[in-house]
Amino acid sequence: MVRELHLLITFIADYYIHCGQRACFVLVFRVYIRGSGIRHPCRGGASVSEILDRLMKGVSFGKAPLSYDQEKELAGHQDAKVRRKLAARHDIRPEILYYLAEDTVPEVRREIATNVKTPRQADMLLAKDSEGDVRCDLAGKIGKLVPGLSEDDSDRLTCLTIEVLEILVRDQLPRVRAVLAETLKDVTNAPHRIILHLARDTELEVAGPVLRCSPLLSDTDLMEIIQSGPLQGVLIEISRRFGLGEGVCDAIATTDKTAAIAAMLANKSAQIREETCDSLVEKARERESWQEPLARRPNLSLDAARKLAEFAADSLLEVMRSNDDLDPETLGMVSREVHRRLEETPEETARRTASATTSQQARQETERAQQLHDEGKLDAKAVAKALKKKEHGFVASALAVLTGLPREVVARIVESQSAKAVVALMRQAGLDMGLAARVQRDMCAIPAAAVVAPKGGKKAPCPLDEAECQAQLDYFRDSVLSPMPGEEGDKIYDPDWSAGERKESGPVDLDWEESGAKKAKAAIVEPDWAKEDEEDDDEEEIGPEDISSRELATKLHGEGRLTEKIIISAINMGDHVFVRTSLILLSGHDGKDVRRILASKDSFVITALVWKTGLSMSLASVVQSRVVQIPRNETLPLSSSGGFPMSEKEMKHRLDAFLDL
Repeated sequence: MVRELHLLITFIADYYIHCGQRACFVLVFRVYIRGSGIRHPCRGGASVSEILDRLMKGVSFGKAPLSYDQEKELAGHQDAKVRRKLAARHDIRPEILYYLAEDTVPEVRREIATNVKTPRQADMLLAKDSEGDVRCDLAGKIGKLVPGLSEDDSDRLTCLTIEVLEILVRDQLPRVRAVLAETLKDVTNAPHRIILHLARDTELEVAGPVLRCSPLLSDTDLMEIIQSGPLQGVLIEISRRFGLGEGVCDAIATTDKTAAIAAMLANKSAQIREETCDSLVEKARERESWQEPLARRPNLSLDAARKLAEFAADSLLEVMRSNDDLDPETLGMVSREVHRRLEETPEETARRTASATTSQQARQETERAQQLHDEGKLDAKAVAKALKKKEHGFVASALAVLTGLPREVVARIVESQSAKAVVALMRQAGLDMGLAARVQRDMCAIPAAAVVAPKGGKKAPCPLDEAECQAQLDYFRDSVLSPMPGEEGDKIYDPDWSAGERKESGPVDLDWEESGAKKAKAAIVEPDWAKEDEEDDDEEEIGPEDISSRELATKLHGEGRLTEKIIISAINMGDHVFVRTSLILLSGHDGKDVRRILASKDSFVITALVWKTGLSMSLASVVQSRVVQIPRNETLPLSSSGGFPMSEKEMKHRLDAFLDL
């Protein structure tokens, strides 16, 4: 009886396996059959367990094809875990995946966002999802799909995918754009306008990977970005590109940014002209961070090597002597200089080595910071005291000790002049946001209008959330610790701010989103709104984005929420329509008059216009440099008290006189 029962179960199992409905039944009886150890009489004595193992090989339990009714039933299931598992499957019908893209649970939508079988129409929905994590997952997936797109622009799938990219590249959340930049940084067939948009992003974590790696950026693109006066962090990323062209190297050299030029010199693939290299050697006497990368440069000219040998440390001469890329004549000159130093008197040696190197100073500062930390004395008070004394090198070492980050990472953050990165660093160090604002202003020389300040006093919480802070720190850590292509083990050089006072920079031009190529500094392209129209402002032809910007500005003005901070945010995003509309609403002048004032590039009249809005001189400075693009040496500065440099009577007179013309 038992044997007959075993055989019956065996044949029923075979039947279900043959019908494709194997998962549930086989799992129920597997233990029973294995325990019995019976063998199938019709299969050459093979055990039933062996037969089942052979038949079930490659079968994923719970992944049997579902009918349309089953998919609909599971898509509406009350348990979010069930819907999430359904959303992760690759054999679900497109309409079901589209339905799940609107699920109320973010985890379900995240599964849809990462599912490569999700239809592009659903991806379009997810690109505008309210949850940042959903959009991040979608950006990662879409970026990975780009290399496989058809080159046919008329292909429906390609068009929809690019539409999704266009939405994500303008996402308000930096980490969404950062994910997209990271996945597209080395893609060769991505749309050029997408890559250029990412390269011009105001956030370094977004622009950095593309500037450093993208093969789609031409020398012309890079030179336009350099000429726009970006933060030094942007220049550093460009300097680290493999195969940097001569024209780009010349443009970087003319910026006179110490850290960026040091990175370019350390990039052995950078095609630096001999004349450019010679001029940098002349300046390297005062900029020690340039000396070692110059000593390691391939094909260093004899004249440049001779000048460098005059002031280079003994260790650098040894580096030059071991540089196989130098020609025999240059190597001979270096060897003679080495022998000359060996023969110099102790007094001569003492005079030559009197000043400590930057790396020695850094080690001493780090040891001092570590000692204070071990004694429990490395706190906000100690950092503030050093900052007041302009001991910027010690402050950097203190932040490195408090955060556990390498000092090179802290140095890179300071040199980048990225306000958000500094805030993230200070939060990681456990220091208050009031001190963070001082570090931004006094140590990093970030313009007052760009400082990320706390709301509610210096003890207020960090204005950035934890995820954004971590993303900032991860970006800079990776950029320092990941070597350039072909540059394994390159040394990170200490910046020039580690000792001595640093000059404050002027307002930084963050207008990345302006379309069209920019010209050289001497001929700055006028924004599109600066053109004189014969038609009335109300009859101007505008696009959907213009309408959205105008409506938003009008709505905020009606609600009394059109503040200076919001206008500065719009400037950072390149939304000139919003800025112009705001000036119209707050000043009471019509659109044609405001357009005339901005197009005049008259810093006095533009300042008077901002005064008429009731906003500050800080905004007037930002409008002059970033919106109207008046050269910084021609912008009207703040008064000594930080206010308007003209009296109210003079500003009213200038404004009225201009409008009466």
